[in-house]
Amino acid sequence: MMLGGEKWYASDLAWLRRYRDGKATPSVTGRIWEDANFGYPFTFEETPALAGVNITLSSPGRFKRSTRTDSVGSYQFDDVPPSTYTVDASLPSYEQHLLEMYRNSQGEMEVPRNGCAFAVFDMVANGVVEGLLLDHKGRPLPNVPVQAVRVWKDGKLAEFGAKKGLSDAWGKFRVEGLPSGDFEVGVNLDKRDPPVPDVPYPRTRWNGNGQSRVHLVAGEHKWISPLILPAPLTAHVVLVEVRDPDGRSAHHASVGAYIDGQIADFLETDAQGIAHLNLLEGIEYKLDADDAAGRSQSQIPKYKTGLRPKKLIIRLEKRPSDVSPLAPVAK
Repeated sequence: MMLGGEKWYASDLAWLRRYRDGKATPSVTGRIWEDANFGYPFTFEETPALAGVNITLSSPGRFKRSTRTDSVGSYQFDDVPPSTYTVDASLPSYEQHLLEMYRNSQGEMEVPRNGCAFAVFDMVANGVVEGLLLDHKGRPLPNVPVQAVRVWKDGKLAEFGAKKGLSDAWGKFRVEGLPSGDFEVGVNLDKRDPPVPDVPYPRTRWNGNGQSRVHLVAGEHKWISPLILPAPLTAHVVLVEVRDPDGRSAHHASVGAYIDGQIADFLETDAQGIAHLNLLEGIEYKLDADDAAGRSQSQIPKYKTGLRPKKLIIRLEKRPSDVSPLAPVAK
């Protein structure tokens, strides 16, 4: 959520009132905040306002003026002569990213007579976290994506993705492009990237010297102690047979396996109505199936590999509300 909104709206309303009364002067306003959401600024997550950002408004050869943002990231230039302008923002350890402004075909901002214009920026702080990724025996682990996920003030992880860095042949990883703040660093932390056979590890968080989070200030480059993963999970091929309501094999039906609502595997059944799902032992999955006719069924309860037969039957129902337990097939 963008901070300082009430003040911004009050400023806009005050200008409109002056314009109504014929007392408005041309002005340029805007708002600056930190990109704390990895490119998703318009969210209900925290987007910290940036105070003290140097803003320069210029028109080549004719006009140049500077100001700084206030405590809620707002800035304003009054009595601006009608013309075309460029707006630049600068702050140590941050890079400028222009989000929105009124522009002409040359990309310049136009300030009309007795009018106003605005330019909105976010600023990107290129923080870096580096370290070593080791397996449960202390050996370097190559080609594993390590994630850094933003932690908000209430302790929850950010909903909009994670930055990633792939470990190299010596197990070294580097995650960059991070804003200031607290992060959890680990493997399979982002719930949108559930554990899969290609990365067969349970969700694992870095924990160094009793600290489970990494704190960065703007533009900080931090080396952390090794991230050690547990033994990899064993992959199983689970045969799922899909049948229509009459008990016949449902070929070309879709079968999905989900972890916390995120897809882990998704296949289409063959001519015999069989799909071969690659699942990891010890993880609970929700399995469901549907066909082109809109008949569907979800498995109840959840399936956990290694604890049940490796072949299951899902019988499609004409109505999703007609739920019946799955029937394991005897060997």
